[in-house]
Amino acid sequence: MPAPEHRRPPVRSGRPGRTVVVLALAVLLAAAGALLGPLSRPARAEETSKLMLVLDSSGSMAQKSQGEVKIDAARKALTQTVGSLPASVNVGFRVFGATVFNAGDKGACTDSQLKVPVGTDNQGQLDAAIKAVKPYGETPIGYALQQAAKDLGSSGKRTIVLVTDGESTCKPDPCDVASTLTRSGTGLAIDVIGLNVDGSAQSQLKCIASRGKGSYYDAADAETLANSLQTLVQRSRRNFQVGGTPVVGSAAPAQAPVITAGEYNDELPPTGAGDLRWYHLYRNIVGSTLHVSASINRLGRPDAVALEVRTPSGQLCATSSAFRADAFGSNLLSAAVSVGPRAGKAPVAACTSSNDLLVAVRHADRVDGTPVYGGKQTDQVSLQVIEERPVSGVAGLPKPATAGKFVPQFGGSTKPVVGGSSFDDAPTLGQGAYSSNLVPGETQVFLVKQTWGQSVDATLTFPGASGKLASQLGNGQVRANITMFSPNRGPATTNAGGQENVLTKERLVLGLSSTPVRYLNRSQDVTRASSYLPGSYAVVVSLSADPQNQNYVVPYLLNLDVRGRSSGAPDYVANPTPAPAPPSPTPVPAPGSRSGGVTTGTVIGIVVAVAVLLGAGVTAVIVRRRRRRGDAAAG
Repeated sequence: MPAPEHRRPPVRSGRPGRTVVVLALAVLLAAAGALLGPLSRPARAEETSKLMLVLDSSGSMAQKSQGEVKIDAARKALTQTVGSLPASVNVGFRVFGATVFNAGDKGACTDSQLKVPVGTDNQGQLDAAIKAVKPYGETPIGYALQQAAKDLGSSGKRTIVLVTDGESTCKPDPCDVASTLTRSGTGLAIDVIGLNVDGSAQSQLKCIASRGKGSYYDAADAETLANSLQTLVQRSRRNFQVGGTPVVGSAAPAQAPVITAGEYNDELPPTGAGDLRWYHLYRNIVGSTLHVSASINRLGRPDAVALEVRTPSGQLCATSSAFRADAFGSNLLSAAVSVGPRAGKAPVAACTSSNDLLVAVRHADRVDGTPVYGGKQTDQVSLQVIEERPVSGVAGLPKPATAGKFVPQFGGSTKPVVGGSSFDDAPTLGQGAYSSNLVPGETQVFLVKQTWGQSVDATLTFPGASGKLASQLGNGQVRANITMFSPNRGPATTNAGGQENVLTKERLVLGLSSTPVRYLNRSQDVTRASSYLPGSYAVVVSLSADPQNQNYVVPYLLNLDVRGRSSGAPDYVANPTPAPAPPSPTPVPAPGSRSGGVTTGTVIGIVVAVAVLLGAGVTAVIVRRRRRRGDAAAG
């Protein structure tokens, strides 16, 4: 059995610890009146996505792979992919290595041409340009990526899909280029398909995809290349949410940036000396409950994230972590805590009464002490803070609940959907049956709204495989997983009908049933302390990477059944007392710099959202880790 995903449960303690400076919220509501009056969920801003296909036309593409000339396989796959796109898709085409033969010749390392500018309704131009490509020269990947980024512009969601059969033969280093391009702002991703590559070439291409915040696929022939292209192109067409506020956590509490209820994006350094990131968190409402989370995308690696909240005098309010020691399971890891009058069995009075708190986040399975699990690379982290108004009382509210028995759901007319890749870009689904597909190493996220008293059954069905897909799944080394997160991004307590198992050619059914949403769930055992907010619950489905780096598309069905009627809503205080105004938000340094003696790093822009959970007076702001935003709560 693989090591399960672990989440160190939130721990509340009244013992004083070392003094730290609290996480502050960088986004303020304009005035106290906005806090006290009804809030509405802002619509997500969207921009049209743009796609640039970049093809290797170097001399090595004249060689054969699996009995077929590589350039022929690439032309066939690109033509098939372009033909499947709606006319409304913004797509362009660039080649490199097409005109200069020798590395020593002038212009060999700047040999890249834009064949079709980004635009819509241009399939004829794309087909003609793809057909005309012939293998010829060198492999200036870094330069081609730089030019492709310019072709796409600087706004909206932009995706470069690079198809190549080898490593770069020119400077600049394409890995460094990928880092620079994605560091300069949100919205750009670089996906890579390696055509029958191995060794150092494969390592370099994987590096480009990793640093380019994209995906890497191996392709041995035209069929797998076409599958990879169509998968990446489909993913690139997701809507993109714009806006947001970056934040740069400090290495020491005294320099912690000020933030308030909202969502933020920062970077966590690898586990080691000086790896803590501090934030100074301010309440907007006296006596409110703060729900704080830190989330990362582990990209199939063993990884961990931990956070804790303390008072300025050092009293520990809550701590939690999430970690996974193997390559299986969801790519999303999220540690979440709640600090308020009824959060946990023994809330710390000083944590509830203090209007400012310190938040520490670490790329490890614990904030203090020597970690067992940690991160070996710098990762983006999403920080979400939800501020919830105090209630007037709990008399008459339903008692804490447990999850009901999981009942698999099958049948019904299915609707095709494309899942998000994070909390931030996940689509919202209603009750019903849905169809989609996964590729090895992929995680998809869907949101399902639940109000007070409701729960959800989620059934994930892989219908079985035949033919080539059956043989690809025959090694039994890819595992399927389904899990669920609550609006505060803590794991939603569930009864599982099997959350993870080996995927083979046989039919596989996985599923779970969440705990009914009740206010008093927060005051019971911490293992059931996440289903206490109404709003958008994230259903996350995933496949682990194929050990042989094979790429194939696996269809699945997702049935969602929201159970129960709205009931048990608490009575929130209508006119809560505003907290003293916090200090001005800390200015964000330019990308590539950090304040307070912190190691140089990059900062990616994030999205800020403010919402009321079902009109109940819960201010929700979600932290984005990558480039997208999802709902923190139902409106």
